[in-house]
Amino acid sequence: MKLKYCLLYLTSSFTGFFLQDLVGDTTQANCTVPFNFFAWSRRGEELSSDDLGEVNETETNGTELFLTRVPEEEVNIEKLPAPFLCDPLEHVIAISTPDAGEAERQPMIDEFNKEGIENYSFFPAAKLNDEQLKREMAQQQRREKQANIQTLARALSHRRVHEKIIAEGWSCALIFEDHAKLARNFSQRLQEVARDSFPAFDVIHLGKCSKMILQEPKDQDTVPTLHNEWLGTCAHAYVASIYGAVAMSQANRPIVMAPEDLWAGTHSFEDRYRKFMDHKRLTGSYWHSIPPLSWPAPKA
Repeated sequence: MKLKYCLLYLTSSFTGFFLQDLVGDTTQANCTVPFNFFAWSRRGEELSSDDLGEVNETETNGTELFLTRVPEEEVNIEKLPAPFLCDPLEHVIAISTPDAGEAERQPMIDEFNKEGIENYSFFPAAKLNDEQLKREMAQQQRREKQANIQTLARALSHRRVHEKIIAEGWSCALIFEDHAKLARNFSQRLQEVARDSFPAFDVIHLGKCSKMILQEPKDQDTVPTLHNEWLGTCAHAYVASIYGAVAMSQANRPIVMAPEDLWAGTHSFEDRYRKFMDHKRLTGSYWHSIPPLSWPAPKA
């Protein structure tokens, strides 16, 4: 009965009434239940008297089924296993045309150097004569609405990056198009947001724009806040989680729409991915930063 009283006492502390209202003086139960009762996370270890208070051996039958609590010093969010912990600067990718030469990539390299980003790689953009692009476009010829080949080549480039994330098992990656510009203190401000406020997400856009237009932000000092809504009409700079990469690669196979159209959530391809979600609304966790951390420079 002592164990029963202890459990009732614990429950009552969370439901707004007290054990003495039910059984009288709670001291008769000799309860010394620890506050971290609900923090147990290891199963199969027999509970000690420190865990459940003073109980008789004959009254502990079944306690081996309980989880034991974890010491608070062992609870560290930085030890979360992939894919749950995202460091946006661990995998940085810039999509660029290999044939364009170093001169075209140099502005992006300069942006990385300016912000102290060293761990970056370029990813080859799909060419207009890409055989896979031709095959997938042929599969979509019957559709009344189809983006032009330049847009679809760009979309295929992004999809291949998403496939890279999946194949490598990365928790997330920071993806740029090679004309992206970075705001002042980009790395520091992004890491500050990631450390404290990254939600469970598919995409975090770092520079929402309208009709491919976004001016250099006036505020380049404030740590951004994240807003959950439509992400705009450009894809020059965003963080994609592995979950977002899976969803985007499924939705755009065969290739049929621009990468930013994947975030609208209202397109008619609900049979391709997340088909049991309401596709009249956002079909994922899509966020963007205010103020923007990046903007697209006009192509020369």
